[in-house]
Amino acid sequence: MEFPRLHHKSYETLKDSDGNLTPTKCGRAQILKNLLTLCTGTLFLFIAYDALTMLQSTMNRESGIGVTSQATLYACFCVSAILLPKLIISKFGSKTTSVAAMFAYLPYIASNYYPHWSLMIPSSILLGIAGPLLWASYGVYLNGISAQYSDLLKSKEKDIAHNIKFPVKEKRKHSNENVSEHAYQSSSFTKDTTSSKHQTNVDSTNDSNWIILDKSTGNQVNISNIRKPPPPEYPSSYPRNPSADESTKHSKMNEAKGLISNNDSSIVLASTTAKFFGFHGMSHLSCHVWSSLLSYFILKTDIEFEDFKNSSCTCGASFCNDLVTDCFESNAGDPSTSVRYILTSICVCMCLFSILIVGLFLEQLEQEKKQLYFSFDFLKATYTILKRKEMLLLIPLSVHTGLVQGFYVGDFNKSYIACAWGTYHVGLVALCYGILCGVSSVLAGVLVRIIGRRLVLTCAAVVNIISIAYLFMWIPDPRYPKMFFFAAGLWGIHVGIVWSQLRAFYGVLFQEDEEAAFSAFHMWSALGSCIAFGYSNFFCISLKLYIILAVTVLGFAGYYIVEMTHCKNKTID
Repeated sequence: MEFPRLHHKSYETLKDSDGNLTPTKCGRAQILKNLLTLCTGTLFLFIAYDALTMLQSTMNRESGIGVTSQATLYACFCVSAILLPKLIISKFGSKTTSVAAMFAYLPYIASNYYPHWSLMIPSSILLGIAGPLLWASYGVYLNGISAQYSDLLKSKEKDIAHNIKFPVKEKRKHSNENVSEHAYQSSSFTKDTTSSKHQTNVDSTNDSNWIILDKSTGNQVNISNIRKPPPPEYPSSYPRNPSADESTKHSKMNEAKGLISNNDSSIVLASTTAKFFGFHGMSHLSCHVWSSLLSYFILKTDIEFEDFKNSSCTCGASFCNDLVTDCFESNAGDPSTSVRYILTSICVCMCLFSILIVGLFLEQLEQEKKQLYFSFDFLKATYTILKRKEMLLLIPLSVHTGLVQGFYVGDFNKSYIACAWGTYHVGLVALCYGILCGVSSVLAGVLVRIIGRRLVLTCAAVVNIISIAYLFMWIPDPRYPKMFFFAAGLWGIHVGIVWSQLRAFYGVLFQEDEEAAFSAFHMWSALGSCIAFGYSNFFCISLKLYIILAVTVLGFAGYYIVEMTHCKNKTID
């Protein structure tokens, strides 16, 4: 059976052992339950992870161990993203892979009890290897349930359309029966007339004779010389051969409807994918809200009184790591050992809870598991997709997603917030960042169907340029706390939109090899984060902002080319 090109991968993935398609068995509530379970597990996992990650540049700033561990993590992430996701997900399935990858977050979180090189770096390497597996499995699972849900919507639309057209077909059938009945009555009249006049045997060997059997006598009757009644007169608007004309008409209509149906199916699948990725993006990005509240209220217990020195502090765009003063050390401060233990213990418990939720309540997709072994074919699959024109053009924007998040965690928190307002306010300001990340992610998923993906991402680009300009001009001052929230909010809006919708766009573009595509995306995103954390201790903030601006312009230029090409190809198809 042939399926539309966009759905082909989804149908292959979701076939069960009996050959039936999962959407016929999987109801709307079941699909939404799986989406909610995945989002909840993601939320708790990244609350635990982000509560400590946001503090790496401040709480673990001694010898730069915090940002160095993050750079190591994302460097390993890049290598793992090329080699492992397709192999592991194909062999174990998306659910099993995601649960196993979630366990790798535990050692890294627990290493914050005692942030030493011997603990932080090995745990960073382990998490860097597992990270691509988690995100690639998330992407495959979301693509799968998006296909299920869109197929469910299409089947309901067909049922509704069938119920609406059914009375019309009945009416036409009734009209045909009336005409047939009229013809039958005329034939009966002729037959009766013939049988009353001719009750004799005739020679049936003459090919020109028309022979019928008289039912009343059982004799054969020659009716070739009988004057036949004129055929029934049909209305001029009624076709002489209704069945043939209707068949031709319906075949043309079905052909046209088939083209429209394929296009509608693509639209439904694309919009459903955008919504599901938007909701999942909200759960991931809104974790900044809860992790920020968690770190703020715990770290605040360690503060006896607020005394910020700003006259001699160089904060904001002018901040450089080689110019750190006593003013910065006084304002940033260090949490006590007891507060560190409390915060880390809570994060460990939340990580375990997230693993429990996903392990118990998330259903495995009914996809075919293959017994695969490592070979360079997996490298070839990723390399092949990296050579595609669409992927090459999307690389700068994919790197950009990691670069902006790495800048916020590694530089904005330290050079703007901790420098001017204290470390414990990092969590409070990140609250605004997380809220707008989550809200913008969900709204973007909804708005894509209304105004289109291109316009939504254009808004994100404009917001990003405005926020960069603001960070250049703004001199942070604790006397005006609203400005901290405004800067973080602008950054969060941009991150929320681009992070969720670029991943959804990958799912639409690379349906035929989604594992390799999502792995490639997270590899480039991780490379951006690795770069941001890698040069965090060496460059001044102003130079980092110029780098982000250049990558932003290059990234969105590539995106527009891909978007226009995709729309053009879709129109031709």
